[in-house]
Amino acid sequence: MFLIITILLMAGLAATNYRVFRTVLYPPALLAMTWTILLTLLLATGEAYYPISPPTMIVYLAGVASFSVGAFFCTHLFAQALAGPAPRVCRRPRGLILTGGLILLVAVLPLYWDHIQDLASSSASQDFWGAVRVESIAQGDDWSAKTIVTIVWEACSVLAVLLAVTAVAENKDSRFSRIRSILIIAIALLYALMAGASAGAVSLALGLIGIDAIRHGGLRTKTMVVGLTVALVCFAAIATVQSKGNVDSHASLSENVSGTVELVGVYLLGGVVAFDAVVQYPASITPVWSIWRVFQLTANKFGASFDVPSVHAQYTDISDDYNGNVYTIYFSYYPDYGLAGVCAIMLVLGAVVTVIYQKAIQGNPRSVLLYAFVFSGIVLSGFSEYFFLGANFWFKAVLYTMLAYRFVPNPAESNVVTGNAVLPPLRYVQRVMG
Repeated sequence: MFLIITILLMAGLAATNYRVFRTVLYPPALLAMTWTILLTLLLATGEAYYPISPPTMIVYLAGVASFSVGAFFCTHLFAQALAGPAPRVCRRPRGLILTGGLILLVAVLPLYWDHIQDLASSSASQDFWGAVRVESIAQGDDWSAKTIVTIVWEACSVLAVLLAVTAVAENKDSRFSRIRSILIIAIALLYALMAGASAGAVSLALGLIGIDAIRHGGLRTKTMVVGLTVALVCFAAIATVQSKGNVDSHASLSENVSGTVELVGVYLLGGVVAFDAVVQYPASITPVWSIWRVFQLTANKFGASFDVPSVHAQYTDISDDYNGNVYTIYFSYYPDYGLAGVCAIMLVLGAVVTVIYQKAIQGNPRSVLLYAFVFSGIVLSGFSEYFFLGANFWFKAVLYTMLAYRFVPNPAESNVVTGNAVLPPLRYVQRVMG
């Protein structure tokens, strides 16, 4: 009964936030809708997963409510500052840069594959992709062990993702532009999958849905179908080669389809259920997703000696058949700071990502790119934390947007972005800005 009440309250938050901008792209509306869907799916599965307790549901409600409050105050208290005209762009990544980037990624791909093979050979495991995954996690846990070569390869993978979102943002709808965008996206997905995990590829596919929605003033059915299909295929590919759950490379197609569908449910709802153990029995799960993790690892790289545990959290049972080690976005906040900390952090986070959203719908090309990662981070909030834990990536993404786009001051009377700026439909901007 309490779960039903929680779903109704979450749906109320979604509807209230939707009324602010009349779009689900508004971050609080997207977050509330995401969690309404997750909790509804959990209710629909009946006894397939262990139940979650009322205190856990309160954390979920408080997090979304605080996120919404932060966005509301940001939107209304700083409305004048955020309502300025879109910047005029004097430099942007045009076709030559995107084509050059595609050629670079293709040329480096064989070398990146050699790097992946070296990762696998450094592990004692005979399972190639399992070894790649284990070694990738080990390097992510100890930045001081990374060589210059390793950092270069990681930079190539990040560049692939950033070029993919840029290709979609700068797509001029010509035949050549569309083909180039598809090729860049395919290469970026390949780079992500070669790390032995599907999270990066799934996050990219979702981000591209978000950036397309910003460009066209709303979610488009065709883009959603294509994006979700790509995400599902990437997920299934990794699940198959790593024999996750009931998926196995030696099983029949029908068995793998059934196993993949079951595994999708586990990954969608596993974190939502597992986080209940964090709330109910906090001593049983070591909190390893600290919001300071990236900063501590960076400091260690320069000689500090912070004790940073592996980001690979311990497993907890989520049903009679499955266990999991993902604990939602709140696992980064609740263990160290409690419910009050969750509310404070989500309030600030809501304000920050709403600024990115508002700048994006006004046509700021830097914010358009960054919104892709806001969108995917919110949609995947039931799985992991993509803001503080992803601070290293966010730093690179912000730096990339600053290098890719250069602005010139706007004349006071100007309200137009010159050149080939990425702008949502004017009627959409007028509608959401009131």
